[in-house]
Amino acid sequence: MVGLWTAVIGVVGTLLGVLITQHFAARAADRRQLQEDGKRWLSERLQVSRTLLARSSTIERDLWSACSHLDREARAVRMPGYTTILLTPVEGLPGVFDEISRAIIVEAVEDAFDALNQVEELEAEVQLIGSPTEGHAAVALVEALWEVVGFLEGYGPFDDAADAVLRAKAAREAFRVAARESLMVDPAATPPDVAGKKLTSDSR
Repeated sequence: MVGLWTAVIGVVGTLLGVLITQHFAARAADRRQLQEDGKRWLSERLQVSRTLLARSSTIERDLWSACSHLDREARAVRMPGYTTILLTPVEGLPGVFDEISRAIIVEAVEDAFDALNQVEELEAEVQLIGSPTEGHAAVALVEALWEVVGFLEGYGPFDDAADAVLRAKAAREAFRVAARESLMVDPAATPPDVAGKKLTSDSR
């Protein structure tokens, strides 16, 4: 009888050992899967944030260049008879802008339409895979860039357009900060190349 109970206890112990081993193996597999998913999502978020920042910076720079062709004239109606520069005569409007300024602004607006349509896809991606703060910042950035385009299309006053560019720049910086937080980058971290330069400089 004792031998039977010993055998039963042995079998039960073996089964429990197998179950416990399987349980911990499954938990370890789940942890590995979560880590792999985390790395993949982190990589994708880095890629989309980096692309959005780079493209918005390029758009901002191009729009700022086009804004230099606006003027500071205080006119109640910026373009008499027109609501968009895209529909004005190719030769320009007498006393408002000439053919060259018109061509430069029109090209900038049309290029911005295409570029911002692509950036909006990045914005949507950020909203799907980024943090809520990062998503809101991406929306604000794209809206700020569209605002600048609106001033160009309506041939707005230079000062107003310039202020809009500064708001776009601030929105881009806000998105950069949100992206760094989302990617868990230490805000106080010093880039390796900067640290290296500082070390070399101090060692002289």
